[in-house]
Amino acid sequence: MISVRVETDSLGARPFSSAGTALHVPQRLFNAKLALINNTADAVPELGERFPELHSESWRVFPDGRMESTYGLKSGLAWHDGTPLTAEDWVFGWRVYAHPELGQAGALPQQAIDVVEAIDRQNLRVRWKVPFPGADHLSDRGRELLPLPRHLLQDVFDRGDMETFLSHPYWSRDYVGVGPYKLEHREPGAYIEAVAFDQYALGRPKINRIRIMPIGDSNTVFARIMAGEIHVATDNSIGQHAELIRRDWEPRQAGRVLQWPNAWRYTAFQMRPDLASPAAILDLRVRKALAHAIDREAINEAVYGGQIIYSSAPVWERSEYGPGVEQATDLVRYAFDLRQTELLMAQSGFTRGRDGLYANADGRFVGELGTTSGADNEPEVAIMADGFRRAGFEIREHILSNVLAQDNMLRSTFPTMATSNTNLGIPALLNFATDQIPSAAARWRGSNRGAWSNAEYDNVMNTFGATLERDQRNAQVARAVTLLSEDLPAIPLFFRSQPFAHVKELRGPDTSAPEASIPWNVHTWEFQ
Repeated sequence: MISVRVETDSLGARPFSSAGTALHVPQRLFNAKLALINNTADAVPELGERFPELHSESWRVFPDGRMESTYGLKSGLAWHDGTPLTAEDWVFGWRVYAHPELGQAGALPQQAIDVVEAIDRQNLRVRWKVPFPGADHLSDRGRELLPLPRHLLQDVFDRGDMETFLSHPYWSRDYVGVGPYKLEHREPGAYIEAVAFDQYALGRPKINRIRIMPIGDSNTVFARIMAGEIHVATDNSIGQHAELIRRDWEPRQAGRVLQWPNAWRYTAFQMRPDLASPAAILDLRVRKALAHAIDREAINEAVYGGQIIYSSAPVWERSEYGPGVEQATDLVRYAFDLRQTELLMAQSGFTRGRDGLYANADGRFVGELGTTSGADNEPEVAIMADGFRRAGFEIREHILSNVLAQDNMLRSTFPTMATSNTNLGIPALLNFATDQIPSAAARWRGSNRGAWSNAEYDNVMNTFGATLERDQRNAQVARAVTLLSEDLPAIPLFFRSQPFAHVKELRGPDTSAPEASIPWNVHTWEFQ
C-alpha cells in the first residue's frame, strides 16, 4: 500500500494535465523510457538497447548544426495489453507531443526535432534541427522522447479533434503503458490497483501487486502508516510528520525515512502588467525589497525541523550542473535584511504610515501570497506572510485546494506572488524561458507561471540546449542563474527534500540523485 498526496488525472509519463505536484511513483510504475536514470544520475538501458555515441555514425553532427542520432530497441517489447511495442510507437508519440494544439510543441525535445523515423521495428532515427545534448539517451526528466500506443490512439488522433483525443479514456481509466506495473483497476478518488507486468523490459517485478492511495491529509497518512495500514508514504503525502516517524521508527528499527532532494521551492512574481496587483511588483526594487523580507531560517525551524537546504539559485551545487553555480561570481543573493527592504522601498517611492504599512501616491501596498494546499505549504506561507506584514507589506494568504491546484489557469493568474515547487536544476531553469509562459492558446501549459520574459535569458538557454560540451554548458548555467538573480522574477527559497517513508518489511528503496527518483528501481523491490 503506497500513499500519495493527490490523485493524478493521467498516469502518463508526460501528461497533458497537471496534478499540481510531481507524482513520481505512479509515473514510474506504469511507464518506461529508452533509458532509466539510476540513483547516481547515470543512464542505464531500459527499453533501449543501443544508444548513439557522439562523433560516430550513430550520432552525427553536421556543419550547419543539424544532427542525426539512432537508437536500437530491445527485442520482445510489449504494451501492457500485449501488443508489440515498436519504433513506430515512438514516431507516433513524437507526432502527438509535437502537435501545436496540445501545448507541448514548444518544449524539448519536440522543439529541436525535425522528424522521427522508424528504420525498422527495432531501430529508430531522429533528425534534429539543432544540436541537442540530451540526444544520448533521450530520457532526461521532462525532455524525453516517449512512445504512445498507436493501436489505441492513432485513429482518434488522426481525426484532428484534439478535445476528443484528450478526453479519450486511455488517459484516465484505461491507461496502457510499458512500465513495470500495469493498471488493473482504478477507483477515482479512492485507489489505483497495479499488478506486476510479466513482459516488462527489465524483468517481472518481485512484488506482485501495489495499491496507490491518494490521501491529501498528512495526519491520516501518519496515523495509517504508524498503524501498519500503509507501507510506503511518498509524493509529499506525509509532510511535516516525516521527523516524527523517523524518531519513532529508528530506535526499534521499524522502517526508514529517506530524504530525496528533488525540488526547488520559490516564490514567483506576477509579471503580466494586466494582472499584476499591486502594479508596484513590476518594479525591480520592490521585488528585491520583498526578497530581503523573507526569514528563511524561521521557516526552516518552524516547518522543516532545520532540514532544508537554502537556495540562491534553481541549481543545487551538489547536482549535475552545480559547477555552473560555483562559477556564477556575480550571482545576487538576498539575505534576510529589513534595512535593505526599507531602503529599496524608499527608492521606489514607498513610505511606512502610522499603521506601519507601506504606501505610495497610489495608495497602500496590498498584495497576495498564494500556494497549494499541503501540510508544509500552508504553515510555510503563513510564516512568510506574517513576516511580510511585520516588514510593512499588507499581504493576504491564498490557498488553492488540491483539486483547484490541477487548474493551470488558476495557477498562472495569481495577482502578486505564488510559492510552489519545481524540479531543481536544468528543468527549473528551462521553466523561466519565454516559451514556457502559460496562455489560453497553449491550454495554459507551461511552468513560467509568472510570465517573466528576458531575451538574453532565452538566448542563453537556447544556446545551452544546443551546446554539447560540458564546460561551455556550465558557463551558460552560470550566466542563466545570474540573470535570474539580477531581474528577480522569483525569490529563491530552498531545495526541498521529499520524504519517503517505508516499513522495514520493504527492501530496495534508497536515497537518490536529484535527476532520478527513489522508485527508479521499483521492479527490484521486495516485501518480506
